[in-house]
Amino acid sequence: MSIVFSTGFDHYSTRTQIFNTESIGNVTVAITTGVGARNNTYALQITNDGDYFAIKTLPTAITTVCMAFSFHCSAIPSGGRRMAIAGLFDNGSYQCRLAITTTGQLAVYRGSGYTNLLAIGSGSYALLPDVTYHISWKTVINNSTGSTIVRLNELEIINSTGLDTQETANSTVDQIIIAHDLEFGEPPITTWFDDLVVDDANLLPDLEVRTYFPNGVGVTQQWGYVGAPSIYEAIDDLVPNSDTDYATGATASEYSLLSYPDIGTAATIYAISPKPFAIKTDAGTATFASLYYNGATISQAATQAPSDSSYAYAPTIWLVNPATGITFTTSDFNSGQFGFKRIT
Repeated sequence: MSIVFSTGFDHYSTRTQIFNTESIGNVTVAITTGVGARNNTYALQITNDGDYFAIKTLPTAITTVCMAFSFHCSAIPSGGRRMAIAGLFDNGSYQCRLAITTTGQLAVYRGSGYTNLLAIGSGSYALLPDVTYHISWKTVINNSTGSTIVRLNELEIINSTGLDTQETANSTVDQIIIAHDLEFGEPPITTWFDDLVVDDANLLPDLEVRTYFPNGVGVTQQWGYVGAPSIYEAIDDLVPNSDTDYATGATASEYSLLSYPDIGTAATIYAISPKPFAIKTDAGTATFASLYYNGATISQAATQAPSDSSYAYAPTIWLVNPATGITFTTSDFNSGQFGFKRIT
């Protein structure tokens, strides 16, 4: 398993901090609490009878892609119409899309329309309105040996092989799409998405994407801070507030470590993804990296280069404990510390 992207929609001030591009047509879009938001946090909500596409560019183009997310809708499409809820793009064009039919069945189509049906789930597993589901959708892109699998609440409802899943000249996907794409004339429907995870190899189980904020100063504190009584209070905002309070590192090689709330010992950790929200404010080169401290050694992630014009997230995805090379345990998280280091 190799997770390449994840979001729980829980710590953003704008959706452009999550997605590269949005296309909005006659819908209202918001990051909200309440219905459709799991773990009493936030979800992406889309309302009305139009089209919405949120596009996320992946780190590299991949042949196998699995999208997993929670999904909730206020109504099922009617009158023979369908609603696309997710898609796979190659260079701006659809390879495949996942849709809900007028009977609530999940179906996979090749291309941008509904002409090339690849697979459809049994009516026994039709979605119901006002129920939150977990959907895991894996597709291998190929013009003759492609395949697609869909699991609903971890129950496999589609498994089709020997398919033509390749609509473009390439057998790859470089962008994924969250969609609210209603066929013309459909009455307004509200949809919610949460806990979105993308993997480049395997089907994903029902995962929660949980957000944790620092709650204490770690063993080393070399960065400065502004607008708060401590460095962790300068960066513990649920929604980023840019220059209201922040941490600042002016000297290369200086770093700070922070403690975080414990997680339950029964949890299984699939990945840990530090997401500093950073900007460069001085002339010349300024780079930094996320850190993990396990009580004995400090592990450093890949170097990041922040923008000099606007704040942006600089995520790292650790699939394993960088200090041990094996899967993170809850003890690794609870006894460890995370932080950041200025590199240049």
